Amino acid sequence: SRQFTQDWGRAERQQIFIQAVKDRVLSSGTLLNPTKILNLFGVFRERIVFSQLSFGEIVELIQLLPQLGNDKISNVILSPELAGKEALINKQPHNRPGGPYYMVPTDWRICLENPFCKVHDYISGVINYPRVYSEQPKIGVISTSKDSAGKPSFSSEKYLEIVDSKFPIILKEETKTASILTEDEVTILDFTNGDKPYTLASLQKITGNRAVNGSTSGFANTGNYDIILVVNL
Repeated sequence: SRQFTQDWGRAERQQIFIQAVKDRVLSSGTLLNPTKILNLFGVFRERIVFSQLSFGEIVELIQLLPQLGNDKISNVILSPELAGKEALINKQPHNRPGGPYYMVPTDWRICLENPFCKVHDYISGVINYPRVYSEQPKIGVISTSKDSAGKPSFSSEKYLEIVDSKFPIILKEETKTASILTEDEVTILDFTNGDKPYTLASLQKITGNRAVNGSTSGFANTGNYDIILVVNL
């Protein structure tokens, strides 16, 4: 893993460079000019550090290029800011502001055989639901009831479907319960005025419920969430 904060800036600059190369290739007659392709590949190899490609891999890459479009590319940097501050990756140690550190998965205890399982799931979600990822929704979850231990209960089947959906979202389960009159198993409160359409559509498809305008619902959004899911048991 990268150890210095300036490496994240370098990663972002590399992404800009890769995007520019892709645009150059697709917006001109480059694909029909082998010389231009080889020249671009030479520049790319000089600027970006990666394992040497074989000739066969280069040919496969060239064949893949026409299938690419800007709407199919998502940029992801594996940093402590992925999906929210230390939501998936934890920075250690914390007592070196601006100094070197290493990264560990935040939820490593959940799957000891593969400590990065949650990170893998998130990246898989980015690949499968790039438009949801591009919206970067901040989602809070509040239950209307408690379990036998006196803690908020999130055992709703519909909510567990959302958890298992592998969407590239982080569900922040609140430690408090809420009182709301609803017959729906999961109520979707939208505080963005429809500004997260792909996320809302995905949640609505699973729950079978339309989103409610959170701003006019009278529900207190103390966590400043884009969307709040109210789990009703």
